[in-house]
Amino acid sequence: MVDYLRKRPNFDILKLLFANKVILVEGPTEEMLISTYLSKQAALNDIDIIPIGQRGYTTFLDIWLVLNKDNQNKKIGVIRDYDDSDAAKEKHDTYDEASENVTVRTTNNYTLEIDLVEAENNLALLNGLFNMAGDLDEVSGHMISGKTARMLDVCDAMVDEENPLDIQLPAHIAEVIEALS
Repeated sequence: MVDYLRKRPNFDILKLLFANKVILVEGPTEEMLISTYLSKQAALNDIDIIPIGQRGYTTFLDIWLVLNKDNQNKKIGVIRDYDDSDAAKEKHDTYDEASENVTVRTTNNYTLEIDLVEAENNLALLNGLFNMAGDLDEVSGHMISGKTARMLDVCDAMVDEENPLDIQLPAHIAEVIEALS
């Protein structure tokens, strides 16, 4: 396991192993959305977010559990995309079921952007932000086609001082944050 992490020179192993509350995400769009949300919630500033740059989290969870499995003061959350893979979802869900301090949640749809657009009143808010009049598929497609740039627009709008966009987190992200709070 140590050799696996040695091959990832930019990975923040100390944060993974020693933070009291950490959320693993696949990439920058999840990291941007969650970081922006957390920045608006003073009580949640003790949660660290680590983008791992890949889909599989099992090696990271195995390493984390070696040090932290029985320490209920330490919590880890995993936010993952469904990616049309029941097998991967089931494999990751076993960690959630086996450990009280591990929370794994997966999007309902293929990817984050669809779940984000689908959450509560977000479709209307995102249509306004992007000057669109689209349905779920159109707005999700727009978000997916420019993943990080569009998420940056969303995040900037969320923290706009004069008129913040009241984006609601998809359930899978909200559940992980709640479990770690």
